[in-house]
Amino acid sequence: MNALSVRDVTVRFGERTVLDTISLDVEQSELVVVMGPSGCGKSTLLRAIAGLEPVVEGSILLNGLDATTLPPHRRNIGFVFQDLALFPHLGVGENIAYGLRRRGVKAPERRARIAELLELVGLGDATLRNVQTLSGGEQQRVAVARALAPSPSLLLLDEPLSALDADRKLGIADEIVRVIRTTGTAALYVTHDHDEAARIGSRVLRLQDGRLHRIDDPK
Repeated sequence: MNALSVRDVTVRFGERTVLDTISLDVEQSELVVVMGPSGCGKSTLLRAIAGLEPVVEGSILLNGLDATTLPPHRRNIGFVFQDLALFPHLGVGENIAYGLRRRGVKAPERRARIAELLELVGLGDATLRNVQTLSGGEQQRVAVARALAPSPSLLLLDEPLSALDADRKLGIADEIVRVIRTTGTAALYVTHDHDEAARIGSRVLRLQDGRLHRIDDPK
């Protein structure tokens, strides 16, 4: 059973078709990359899967169950946004705990999960640090840890490295891949960067003008 199955999904903004009969699968524990230029519909695809954009045609299945009309909070999806969307008024640990609090996880379990994830992303001593004092790469890792905290069945990543310098980007990409694969979480990652796509994905899907044109082996 696939973690994600998108079947003939169409999304429109007014009269403009942004996604045109998109179909794709992400297997359990697989990391798939969607690559394409700016404005091709990559972010819209992730938002539709997460329930943040309405689908006018087609269906979205999560672990074999139809989630097309489910609200976002019932889809068990983690989302790393392009601007990361970390809470500047909260420390690192409290940022990671956000999804756990919303699910009613008790304080001892929250603390244990925060410690586990900070160790995994290499920030074991950063629980009380202000996120605004972190480097760009450290913020990326906190955002991934926060998205993984509630143990989602699917992780969506919307160009999470776009704000980093080119000479640092691929090293952080390797770290993100290591964390995702260690947790065994299925993931769909979008980028416009060819080198990033080839380095990260087990498969690379090419999206242009709202349509999938080709599926490539990263090499």
